[in-house]
Amino acid sequence: MKVADYLVLGYSEYYKTNKMKSQSKKGLVTTLVVVGLGAAAYFLFFRNKNGSGGGGGSNAELDAKMLPMANAIFDAMNGYGTGNDAIENQLEKLTSKSEWDALVRAFGTRTISSGMWNIFQADFTGDLVSCLNDELDSSELERANQILSKIGVSI
Repeated sequence: MKVADYLVLGYSEYYKTNKMKSQSKKGLVTTLVVVGLGAAAYFLFFRNKNGSGGGGGSNAELDAKMLPMANAIFDAMNGYGTGNDAIENQLEKLTSKSEWDALVRAFGTRTISSGMWNIFQADFTGDLVSCLNDELDSSELERANQILSKIGVSI
């Protein structure tokens, strides 16, 4: 059947021919496979991104709320010295373990600079917990753990 026949007979008659049926089946199967794989990849990507197994609307909102706190803690640790009071102030704002988890996600993995001219200490890269462990001495870590123990967290 030719294109002109298709135009004269219309779609339903054209579809009924054997050639079109076999081509349509192959095309339909291929399309379904591609769409299915794409959908699976999409949901797997967002499942891992949210860390919640789907949905994640409240996690996304909570993560967005925690981002300024994560940035403030990063700023307190980055460069020469450590702003212990600023870190404690941010940790005291946390009211639940889910907020702590969101703060850790919002912080992600960052590189803490030891200062431009500091040749005695290398920059440090890690997540929030490892950065706090690197930046705070034992008494400061104890204070941070006292604050976090109110929400059932220990670093």
